[in-house]
Amino acid sequence: MNGVTVTTIIFLVLAVIEGVNGVQIAFRTKRTLESAGLSYDDGPGLVAQEFGVYNLGIAAAYLVAAFDPARFWGVTIVGIAINLVAGAMHLLRSAGIYFGDARPVTSRGFERKAGFVHVFALLALFTTLPNFGLLN
Repeated sequence: MNGVTVTTIIFLVLAVIEGVNGVQIAFRTKRTLESAGLSYDDGPGLVAQEFGVYNLGIAAAYLVAAFDPARFWGVTIVGIAINLVAGAMHLLRSAGIYFGDARPVTSRGFERKAGFVHVFALLALFTTLPNFGLLN
């Protein structure tokens, strides 16, 4: 398998993951929050739904990039940035470290799992960089 094929597969896998998360959060917000042990009300529900829409946007970007990875290599760079920051945030929260006036809402185990999903995406995206001549 050549590098372009691997990159296409990685983009497609990440598009599916983001898309599934986006659909659950954007269109099944109450059920998704309750399954995580959180209550749904107008504030958190609407914010979570908005994040679901962002997930769907990221999924669409990965899907477009899968069709022409060489042309859309910037999606990899942005994906790395998003997953690096989001993964660090979740992993720090799993260790009890919060920024600003944030307070614990989900369990440390939930935060750790979410962090590892971002780490997986980060590692997958890093493997595509040599295909763009960025790590040669």
